[in-house]
Amino acid sequence: MVRDIYSLNQLNKSGFENIIHTSCPSAWHLDTSFINRYDPSFKKILFTLTSYYPDETADNLLLETILNAAVEETCFFPQSKSDTEYLMTLPIFKKNISKFTLLNHDLAEFYNLVSSKKINYIGNRLHSGIKCLTLNQPSMILSVDNRASEIGKSINLNVVARGNLSLLQKWICNEYIPPSINLPFDNIEKWKTQFVKK
Repeated sequence: MVRDIYSLNQLNKSGFENIIHTSCPSAWHLDTSFINRYDPSFKKILFTLTSYYPDETADNLLLETILNAAVEETCFFPQSKSDTEYLMTLPIFKKNISKFTLLNHDLAEFYNLVSSKKINYIGNRLHSGIKCLTLNQPSMILSVDNRASEIGKSINLNVVARGNLSLLQKWICNEYIPPSINLPFDNIEKWKTQFVKK
């Protein structure tokens, strides 16, 4: 079982044939009929950053793009405790600190927000984006490494490179609508049924 087709191909090339692509289990409940269109009527943007792979230039531009979307509330969720520390080092955040709402490093707080409010999600954290999408919250994931990008390619998850802010801007302006999610349902079922006693 692997999460993306790239990994499947690499393992096949190495001689491993008993491998199937199921995507990430966190994505198995995505609604493949959901149209992942940015919704300007939603008054909140939830965003995340990745402290373990910082890029001040790219992340400053990301914050600037989010602020220019002119929503009523811009919320930040620190998936890692150090994410908040990293956010506080960014010049754009320092200049606009009153415009941000900082959530605690607390999954319950995150789940409460994304399950009870209408939000658009933008961020560098893959699984935060997937969770939002499972609740049909419009989401764009900005990849910082090949894990998110390869899952994105494999199932049409709305993942773009961190530096591709032009596509992010087009998504916000509804000039870009991602293709529908395409999950490998047959492989997922095949993997699950191996654990069922016959």
